[in-house]
Amino acid sequence: MQGKDIYFIRHAITEENLRYTLIGRSNPPLHPLGQTQATAVAAALRTIDFDTVYTSPLQRAHDTAVAIAAARRPAAVVLDVPDLCELDLGILDGMSSVAAYAHHRELIDRALSIDEPDEFSLPQGERRTDALKRFHEALQTLAATATSPLCIVTHGGLLGLWLARLHGQPLARFREWQPPHASITHVHMRDDGSAELLKTGDMDHIAPALEAEISRARLAHHR
Repeated sequence: MQGKDIYFIRHAITEENLRYTLIGRSNPPLHPLGQTQATAVAAALRTIDFDTVYTSPLQRAHDTAVAIAAARRPAAVVLDVPDLCELDLGILDGMSSVAAYAHHRELIDRALSIDEPDEFSLPQGERRTDALKRFHEALQTLAATATSPLCIVTHGGLLGLWLARLHGQPLARFREWQPPHASITHVHMRDDGSAELLKTGDMDHIAPALEAEISRARLAHHR
């Protein structure tokens, strides 16, 4: 079968994720629990034949990529690709979900509506169609030049947009397709640019004890 296998990894978790903060181009590092997740992802990918980890340059993704690369023998190269950056959330970037809803309720309702057009963007933010276009073009370029399976570390918003489009759904439904943090999504991209989804949001490598610890950390932030 011609084409390329792509292993998408959504970056591991940050403090802001635990606090339900809206982070697009905001640039926090991984939480210690996220570092543990990244180590688990790295172990799960050891049998896949790749020598480069392509990543969003945002720190949470880059740090996840570094953990994956360091676990290989010899270590893989980490290559930042700007077009793998998360959707720009504009004026809401860096706000807590609670504060955002308190101060921008009508805007949040629109952002969450499945009836908004594909071109929707938050004020000073990025249109969903533009984010999807740059992401898909980056994938096509990487797939055309790589000689081995692709390992790509990126973000939930972008993956949600791309998977929604892959399933022929409006981009407004992208949240339904966002894979979990530190999950692996396996796709086969054919030479004609079409793609077959083989596995979505695989979390088998994340131990139940780690999942429970993350759940406790989320609850601790919201008491």
